[in-house]
Amino acid sequence: MNIILEFLRSKQSAAIIAVLFALALIVGVFSAGIAVGYRKARFSYAWGENYDRNFGGPRHGIFGMREGAQFTDAHGTFGQIIQIDPRSSSRLDTIRITIKGRDNIEKILLVDHATSIQRMRVAVQPEDLAVDDSIIAIGEPNEFGQIVAKFIRVMPPMPILRP
Repeated sequence: MNIILEFLRSKQSAAIIAVLFALALIVGVFSAGIAVGYRKARFSYAWGENYDRNFGGPRHGIFGMREGAQFTDAHGTFGQIIQIDPRSSSRLDTIRITIKGRDNIEKILLVDHATSIQRMRVAVQPEDLAVDDSIIAIGEPNEFGQIVAKFIRVMPPMPILRP
């Protein structure tokens, strides 16, 4: 028993515990990175596989369309509303919004009454959104390459600058 207590009080045991803690931390961070990367890759894959269903694109896929591109953003988007279709979803209370985002990439947002929507500091309803509104949306990806919106902020219109 004394040998065990002496070992636990020694500098060697402190070093061993510190090394084990550091290894556990490294494994945890690595595992989190793998989980995030997997989720982003799964969304990008689903987005590409479902492009024709979401946007009416080519029936044989979009091979080569995004040459050299990185993973598309899975948990949100920003851009301009180009289409609002309240009857296109399988759920009757869901509105399907098409956004022209960064690099002219289209994204599909699914919006329902549980989605929090803010125009400046005023809460608005999904029906108050309009084509050409600039928005920032945050949500969760689904298996069809769409974003189920949890929060949308409607940005003020950009001023037109004249020379």
